[in-house]
Amino acid sequence: MKNPFSSNQHHYDGSFLPEDYVARRAEVRANFFSLTLFGIVVFSIVAAFFVSNRQWTTIKVQREIVTAEFSRAKREIDQLQELERQKAEMLEKAEITTSLIERVPRSVLLSQLVSRMPEEITLLDLKLENKKIKPQAGAPRPNQVTRGTLSRGAGNPAQTKPKLVATKYTYTITIKGVTSKNEYITDYLSSLNACDLLDMVNIKHIKEKKMDDVVMREFEITAIIRHDADARSVKSPEQLRQGSEAIKTKRLSNAARKEK
Repeated sequence: MKNPFSSNQHHYDGSFLPEDYVARRAEVRANFFSLTLFGIVVFSIVAAFFVSNRQWTTIKVQREIVTAEFSRAKREIDQLQELERQKAEMLEKAEITTSLIERVPRSVLLSQLVSRMPEEITLLDLKLENKKIKPQAGAPRPNQVTRGTLSRGAGNPAQTKPKLVATKYTYTITIKGVTSKNEYITDYLSSLNACDLLDMVNIKHIKEKKMDDVVMREFEITAIIRHDADARSVKSPEQLRQGSEAIKTKRLSNAARKEK
């Protein structure tokens, strides 16, 4: 005989709840877990978005600060370059102005040459010659506009102004004179070498010359004027005379000792 309770025997195994109810409950539980996981994922995404957005805002602010610092530094660099340009222009103008002004007036130069000359020397000829110094290879010539300057200044009229270069000269002095002894020439040569205005003082020649039946020593001395010569630093004629007197006294005392 069939047991009427055999179809419901599995209820006694675990639960007395209907199968439909258990299935629906499991489905609800699965849906709840799925929604919970979905919520966690959505929350994580939103949180990551807010964190990334905050970081991006911080980076944007830092970038703006860095950009502002770069802009300020660029303005300062531009100002410094402008000051350097103005300084270079002022130096060029000062150099040109200085080249037009005589650092060594001819009167001061002649006073030095005569005051340093021993009384035993007679001056025959004095010549001052100048020679233009050629610019070095690649350097702009005086009052010359380079091609690069023209091409760079095509859009800016202020840059088309030619760059002036001061013309420099070398001044050479030639002194001719006569005296009775070679030691006077040596004294004069030493005195000229001690002059702050002159450089490269050399004796070109000494030869005998008969004048009014008297044999004299004719000499020729050459020198150049220093490029950095300053007439304010030279000794006065009074100081030079005192020095010449001291040299003459010393020479006479030496001669007297030799005679003894």
